[in-house]
Amino acid sequence: MRYAIKHALESGRKTVTLVHKGNIQKFTEGAFREWGYEVATQEFRAETVTERESWILGNQDANQNLTVEQNAALIEPGLEFGSQAFRDALYAEVKGVLDSIGKTHGNGAWKQKVLVNDRIADSIFQQIIIRPEDYSVLATTNLNGDYISDAAAAQVGGWVLLRGEYRRRLCGF
Repeated sequence: MRYAIKHALESGRKTVTLVHKGNIQKFTEGAFREWGYEVATQEFRAETVTERESWILGNQDANQNLTVEQNAALIEPGLEFGSQAFRDALYAEVKGVLDSIGKTHGNGAWKQKVLVNDRIADSIFQQIIIRPEDYSVLATTNLNGDYISDAAAAQVGGWVLLRGEYRRRLCGF
């Protein structure tokens, strides 16, 4: 993740996407996701904004009079059906974002930062085909990266390994 963010900053890329399967492998790939966000927000705080932070800041930019509760309702539709503990945690998150980075990242400044988001590995296959412009740098584990790089290479006529031989993939082999 550290290298991915440095690469994005040095090459003028707009996003770094953590690709994981944390919805299923919570202790390994879920930890990878969490560690990635920690690197972004602790080591590159001045240069990055998370996707969720951008929603909070964007809502506040659009309406300076928005309350914490109103902002929370905008980022979590159906919030009123959640438990009080869930709502309180979300209100604390929104307030924490506004208090900690509102001055440095608010008023549109977050739009100039590297956006850090995450996607589930299987969904990224579709996303890189139908919306490749939304993804600049992918940070992933080795196995997921191997699959994704093969799929992305196929999209642009790259090389693939087939039965021990590299063959150019255009419309077939």
